Amino acid sequence: MLWVAVALLLMGNQPADPDSASLAFPFSNAAIKDTGAAITKLKEASRFEKDRGNYALSLRLLFKLQKLIDKNEEQLLLSNIDICGVYLAQGNLPLAKQYLSQIEEGLYKFHGDRYLGHLYWLKGEIALVELRLADANEHALKGLVLFNSAGNKLMTAEALHLLSRVYFEQNKLTAAAQCARRYKKVSMEQGNDVMQANAFNLLALVYGRLNMRDSALWFSGQAMKLAKATSAIHQEAKIFHTLHLVYDYWGQPSQALAYYKRYTSLNDSLVGDNRAREIAQLAVAQEAEKQKEVNDILVEKAAIQQSEIDRKAFESKMYLLGLILFILLGALAAFSLLKAREANKKLLRLTNEMRESRDKISRTSDKLADTNKKLVKIQAALIAQKDTAERASKAKDVFLSSVSHELRTPLTAILGLTDELLPTAETAQTKENLEVIKFSGETLLSLVNDILDYNKIQSGRIELEAIDFNLREYFGKQVKGLKPRARQNAVNLIFTYDPALPEWVKGDPVRIGQVTNNLLSNAIKFTHHGNVELCVNMVGQEKDIFHLHIAVKDQGIGIPKDKQAMVFEMFTQASTDTTRKFGGTGLGLAISKRIVELYRSSIQVESEPGIGSTFSFILSLPMGQPTTTIQMELGASDLPTGINILLVEDNAVNQKLAAKAFSGAGVDIDVVSNGKQALDAIEKGVKEYDLILMDMHMPVMDGMEATRIIRAKGGYLATMPIIGLSGSTIKEEHELKDIGLSAFMQKPFKKDDLLRLVAEWLIKA
Repeated sequence: MLWVAVALLLMGNQPADPDSASLAFPFSNAAIKDTGAAITKLKEASRFEKDRGNYALSLRLLFKLQKLIDKNEEQLLLSNIDICGVYLAQGNLPLAKQYLSQIEEGLYKFHGDRYLGHLYWLKGEIALVELRLADANEHALKGLVLFNSAGNKLMTAEALHLLSRVYFEQNKLTAAAQCARRYKKVSMEQGNDVMQANAFNLLALVYGRLNMRDSALWFSGQAMKLAKATSAIHQEAKIFHTLHLVYDYWGQPSQALAYYKRYTSLNDSLVGDNRAREIAQLAVAQEAEKQKEVNDILVEKAAIQQSEIDRKAFESKMYLLGLILFILLGALAAFSLLKAREANKKLLRLTNEMRESRDKISRTSDKLADTNKKLVKIQAALIAQKDTAERASKAKDVFLSSVSHELRTPLTAILGLTDELLPTAETAQTKENLEVIKFSGETLLSLVNDILDYNKIQSGRIELEAIDFNLREYFGKQVKGLKPRARQNAVNLIFTYDPALPEWVKGDPVRIGQVTNNLLSNAIKFTHHGNVELCVNMVGQEKDIFHLHIAVKDQGIGIPKDKQAMVFEMFTQASTDTTRKFGGTGLGLAISKRIVELYRSSIQVESEPGIGSTFSFILSLPMGQPTTTIQMELGASDLPTGINILLVEDNAVNQKLAAKAFSGAGVDIDVVSNGKQALDAIEKGVKEYDLILMDMHMPVMDGMEATRIIRAKGGYLATMPIIGLSGSTIKEEHELKDIGLSAFMQKPFKKDDLLRLVAEWLIKA
């Protein structure tokens, strides 16, 4: 409005009231400045006291600060974040949660996502205290991402500190060490000695748990230097407490007790020192509060003075407004005509712009339609690729199953006939040749087993068992079984078991034994005239969960540092020379690595060429209960007499071997070549069979289809034992039940194992 602008311009040029010169407002800026300085001073003092463990004084200073803030919502939110952090450091979880609720309300009401990282950090700290480790990990990672994107170095360090402690509690010690090192790096960039001391102290704790003593003690020494340099007695106490825990992990109770005494002594000395600082800081806070009261009075007086000035100025302007009002009426009419003309021109321009915009929208719509068509094509291509990948995966499984069957079927004949011929060998040369054939067949069978086992683990079809077993006895038998091989290499095989560990644990003995057997076999293979040691030690305990450190140490050829990561890859060894000298496929360590990862751990390797290697990993297993179940050893003598068995097998050699296994056992065995012939034999009813040995892969009708049809007939056939025989991958237990099989034996099998399984199921029936 032109006339309003002119009026205000004229009024602004009027001389001021002479009485108003004495009503200036000289105190407002100074008051605001003093209050801001007091707030900053209280914040710094509170942070200082928190870093030194005087949480009570830190809280009092923050409450004083809130009185100065008054109605500043952002400052109030930040002070609530600081108070919640102090309560967490103090261990007061209920009050920390109460302030967390206030922070969430303030965050979503006034500031959106600006301080969302602080919220996730506090939630992660609370979840860690409550041992909700998965939630703590998730919140810590979210906070870290937000602080990184905002460039907040200080809070990035706090998030790394939290994440490292969460990984430590989850027993992910490698990840904990990595986060602690990042925390140390950010602390050094910030020049914060207290945070650096915290980082070194945390690294000491992690490396102590990893049993890396030199590193742990070096880190604790660095932390102590920084604590003394900053006169942080509270930090020194924390370092002594860490040393107490570390020596306790290492099984040195006297050292642990000595550091615990120094920790408690320093904590007691902190009380007097904290009280003196509390008195001094409270005096500062009281002075700041008094200053705020003075500032409030000055602001109130200034407001009254300003109100009087405004009243007099308004009266002067009203007089002038009446004088110029008539002049402005004429100008207003002319101005309105000009504005109408300009508005008409603008309307024409807007019409043209709308027409152009409509054309642009039409072109954009055409482009979007083209883009949509392209996206539909891309989506169709992705779906086709996904289907291709799924078909390839299924084809791989079918291929491996077929190859396994085709390899195991002749291996069954080779190993079976070799076992039959060995006792009847007439000359030493013939016996030696037969033993070479047997060794070669077993080596080929081991390779097939390793490839299929690796594929099964990689495709996620392995489920770890949780059964009670005697770990000490299990490892002892494993070491005893490997001693003949060790003697061939002049190796002294040693087994040590920490007496602090329970003998009975709950886990999967087959998979755990597979890992230790691979590591021990490798150690024996690559060691000549030296020691190989299996060490089982306890590195920690949480209620009934024991953390075991399992290590296999050897004095063999060693592995260069640049090759250590490669030995865990499939079909890979340290060098081609290693393969030529020692043999092997390079699958053992790859399989062991995957099994240990199923336990949420990892295999570590330390090695030096010419000196030896140490492979180690940590398992967390619950305590088990001793079992008194006695496994009966059954054999051919335990087979009931007068038994009718139907053998369904398409390979002629395997037919002869299986039938020969029952010779002299008083068993009548009939042989057919496929599932269709088996159904015909059952339907004729000439004999009522007590057990069926069913091959899974046969022409005309395979074993799976034949088994389903037999079970569907009902009667005694619904419960009659049917034992599956196959050279392909062993099915899972639930898959065997779905097919209708009672049990499953993989080819090639030993005669005694087959007789034992048949006797067991005949006795059960």
